[in-house]
Amino acid sequence: MGYIGFGEPEIVEPVIRRMLDSVHAKVREDGGWVAAFAGLDLELGHLLTAARDSADAPTRKPMCAFLIELARGLLSAALASGTLAGAPGPAVRRKGRLMPDVSFTGLPGRRVLVRRFRPQDVAEFVACRPDAEVARYQSRDTPYPPEQGERFVAQMMTAHPGTPGEWFQFAVALRASGQLIGDCAAMPRAADPRQCEMGFTIAPRYQGRGYATEAVRLLAGYLFARGKHRITACCDPRNAASAAVLERLAMRREGHLRQSSRAKGEWTDDLIYALLREERQTGRG
Repeated sequence: MGYIGFGEPEIVEPVIRRMLDSVHAKVREDGGWVAAFAGLDLELGHLLTAARDSADAPTRKPMCAFLIELARGLLSAALASGTLAGAPGPAVRRKGRLMPDVSFTGLPGRRVLVRRFRPQDVAEFVACRPDAEVARYQSRDTPYPPEQGERFVAQMMTAHPGTPGEWFQFAVALRASGQLIGDCAAMPRAADPRQCEMGFTIAPRYQGRGYATEAVRLLAGYLFARGKHRITACCDPRNAASAAVLERLAMRREGHLRQSSRAKGEWTDDLIYALLREERQTGRG
């Protein structure tokens, strides 16, 4: 490939490291790209080690040239996608709002608080999960043992909302008493974290009081403030209460999927709802 002077690993390695450092320093914090860079960085390290350990100089020279080419390709791909500062591509991120929100604590509403789960939530959370009315339109199985609830709460306490491709569940509590009354969840798409799916569950004894609407409205506002472009939700058509919550938020029904999910031994339909940030900004949501 004609890279004069790049025949030895000790010369190649600093060059590649400078390229990668430039990418790492400037890349907009997009989860998919960060993961890709980490994987390629590791692979480059393995190849550099192989080149360094090779006693065959003719083998080292083309391998080192290949490593330079690989690093250049990585840099070019980042520039083309717009993930580098100043690049105009579609993947530009501002202020890290599409990355995991490590500082999240809670979203206070008039009557409810959408917050992180706490250890004291386990008992109430476990008590609610086996309820047949709660589980009827959800894919999870019952019963729900306490050990599973403890693991779940511990996991949510160390996770962060906004991680692409991963669901994060928020506790929904009464603001006055701190009583846990349900949960809501959000998952940014792995391929495009500007799009996000959300869901919610409220314990039966707290339903019918507008708590779900208030909690989901808080969650939607938070997601749009974090840079989301489009939010979606789906529900079983038989779950009229959940559909009503989504429609009160002015979410648009975009489709009715026939027998698109299989849960608890039966094929079920799904209603698909969506809301764009621009629609919420104009007062629709």
